[in-house]
Amino acid sequence: MKIATRIGISLKDFWDMTPLELFISIEAFEDREKERSKEILIQAYYTESFARMKKLPKLKDLLKEKKKQTNEQMLEVVKRLNAMMGGEVIGNN
Repeated sequence: MKIATRIGISLKDFWDMTPLELFISIEAFEDREKERSKEILIQAYYTESFARMKKLPKLKDLLKEKKKQTNEQMLEVVKRLNAMMGGEVIGNN
């Protein structure tokens, strides 16, 4: 009962749950907490990175969503990297 309260389940809901439902709720809570911890760590990393920068990037540039590359665009990047590193192209692709 204590763990249910700790993860935000009301006592009424706790008594209406099966052990499996409680277990699933606990797992979901743990997953959310792990994700939250990662987000906090990323935030701390960026905060420190920005603190070391001489000039901060514009906020609107940071918030822009990046466009995803098409398969063709990714292939072109790989071809350029391959050529830069002296790689060979095998086949007609």
